[in-house]
Amino acid sequence: MSVFCLIARAFAVDVDGTLTDRNLLLDLEAVAALRQLEARKVKVIITTGRNFSVTRALVSYLGTCGLLVAENGGIIGAYPKTKIILGDPARSREGLQVLRKTLGDEMISELDVPFRLVDVVLEPKFDLRTGNAILARNGVKAHLVHSGAAYHVLDSDVDKGVGLSRLCEANGIDVSSVVAVGDSYNDCEMLDAAGYGIAVANAPEELKIHADFVSSQDSGKGFVEAVEHIISDFGAT
Repeated sequence: MSVFCLIARAFAVDVDGTLTDRNLLLDLEAVAALRQLEARKVKVIITTGRNFSVTRALVSYLGTCGLLVAENGGIIGAYPKTKIILGDPARSREGLQVLRKTLGDEMISELDVPFRLVDVVLEPKFDLRTGNAILARNGVKAHLVHSGAAYHVLDSDVDKGVGLSRLCEANGIDVSSVVAVGDSYNDCEMLDAAGYGIAVANAPEELKIHADFVSSQDSGKGFVEAVEHIISDFGAT
């Protein structure tokens, strides 16, 4: 959507590929920008496909307000104590079984990612649309989302947009005052849910069409550019 009088109250920010480079190294200028936002009383919400434990540690080290969305919207929380599970892990496991039965064991490789509470992580060996069609045809209440590096089998009632909306509601934040920044397919719903969506330059075209602004630079440098764009054009208080 177009926003001409946005006052940013919060930033919802993806991690891998948005705050990091392709080798998963955090951009220190991006981290500094996060802390500058917090110093301006703009809450930074970390939103990621990573598990809750990793995300909870990450918000502590980054120095953000503690609000988080993990497992692609399957879990929301506030560091250090609050954890709310939104997704049903039984739906994810059922989806995995249906995909394995239909596509065969050779096409379904579950990645050994510990401490997942909601979703199931797979190697992207098959076509995403085909996988989602199989789940829908079998009446499974799960969907596949692409994080850029892996597929995630997730309860179809949740995604990053749902997670962000529920988190904002629980914490008295108007989601229309949130700026969302991401780099991959699983960020589409988050950009749609927020008042203003930004894609960094390394994002696929599928995400860029959901964005109100696309940075000219990749990853962390693109995030810094996004922050400067919001502060200079709209203001953030």
